[in-house]
Amino acid sequence: MTILQANLKHLYQRKGFWLIALGLGLFAFLCIMAIVDGEQGSFMALALWMYIAAGFTSALQVEVLTRPFSWSLPGHAGIPVKFLFCIGISVSLFWSVVFLFYPAPTLAEHLLSSVSIFFAGTVFYWLGAWVVFRFPNWVSAIVMVPILMVYGRYLDMYALFERVIVDAWFAVILLGGLVNFLAWRHWSRPHMARKYCGRPWMGAFDAWNKEKMSEFQQARLAQKNKAIPTVLPHVEKFFLDRITDRTGPNTAQYIWGGLYRSFGLITSRKKECIRFWLIMLPTLCFLGYMGPVANIMFIMPGIMVANMSLHVRSTLLISGGRTERFWSALSTAAATTLLATVIVTLMAALTIGLEAVMPELTIKGQSAVYRAMEMKLFFIPLCMMPVTLTIALIFYRYPRLMMAVVMMIFILAMQVSIFFKRLPIHQNDPGPIHIIIIMLCCWAIFTAVLRHICMRRCLVR
Repeated sequence: MTILQANLKHLYQRKGFWLIALGLGLFAFLCIMAIVDGEQGSFMALALWMYIAAGFTSALQVEVLTRPFSWSLPGHAGIPVKFLFCIGISVSLFWSVVFLFYPAPTLAEHLLSSVSIFFAGTVFYWLGAWVVFRFPNWVSAIVMVPILMVYGRYLDMYALFERVIVDAWFAVILLGGLVNFLAWRHWSRPHMARKYCGRPWMGAFDAWNKEKMSEFQQARLAQKNKAIPTVLPHVEKFFLDRITDRTGPNTAQYIWGGLYRSFGLITSRKKECIRFWLIMLPTLCFLGYMGPVANIMFIMPGIMVANMSLHVRSTLLISGGRTERFWSALSTAAATTLLATVIVTLMAALTIGLEAVMPELTIKGQSAVYRAMEMKLFFIPLCMMPVTLTIALIFYRYPRLMMAVVMMIFILAMQVSIFFKRLPIHQNDPGPIHIIIIMLCCWAIFTAVLRHICMRRCLVR
């Protein structure tokens, strides 16, 4: 067995890649169906497929290069370029053959489009590989793919991409040949492992591993020689005055200690808060033209708290009793939920003000009117966040499974809500009584699960 064959075995030996292969396979099946039907979006879907595949396959080589033992592997210096080219050329050839079924007037256009697709696919493949090798936290670039798919059709990027590949095939072939030549020179550099050896870098599945993410963040801070963020004096005094009690330790002190641990640094970072609103303002201006899509802001807090720690489990048994941990975790969850609800409500109020001043846009003959977020949906974080925290408490050892369960429950809830709205007996929106009942049920389930874990289960992490 050659060294290249040993590296290629990672694609099926690592169980995590089974899930990646399943997702890419389903995506490829949808792309093939679109190609056979002659849909314009198939060209853009191919490019995004190549980009995603390049990201996860390149991460395998980065993981090896960051290990110190990569220096002592005989003959491994030229493996990254061979590994990436082997996969990139193979999948590009596959897609060029598939695009022979795309409708075209003549056989010559069939062949030219197929060759153009081959080189265009390699361009996006090397773009994905470059992002992984260039940025340690490359997973954020993969997350942008669904956004491009949603807004690409709205901005008519699919038709533009098709015209470039089909009509400007000669320029695409020249560009693809140049990119492949530069990619070979870049990834075949001698001593390339010197740049990555021992450096913190995201692996293929580190984004779903809490411990790996914590180690990555700490290593990045140490590498950049940044000072540890400190709590502002008046914030520290506010919490310490309530934590310090001359009458002796009690549950209230532990609750304030938990709130201090969760919100002490957050309330001290004024620049981050200002930066957050500066980013959210143009985001809200953009989402308002997408209609009901802007209401996704009410759902985001319920997903973002999936990795939140309530400090129930710890490595030390002396870190508070079971009762103290229960009340501290419950208080932290309630405070986080209220804070998130206030923030999204402020966003909704801000869109109401923007609705009066944002102009009507006309894009390719279609008018787009700015629509504010629906303020009546403010209760969604109050119901979603305890459900997410409950799932996180149950599946805390399996972060990937936890995220999958969270997404499945929320997708199922949205489908059920759409189904009931179509029924004649459920034409009206839920009233305050229904909202309160749903909210109380969600919090009752969370409280029961939290109490059972705190009082009955092992709390040693």
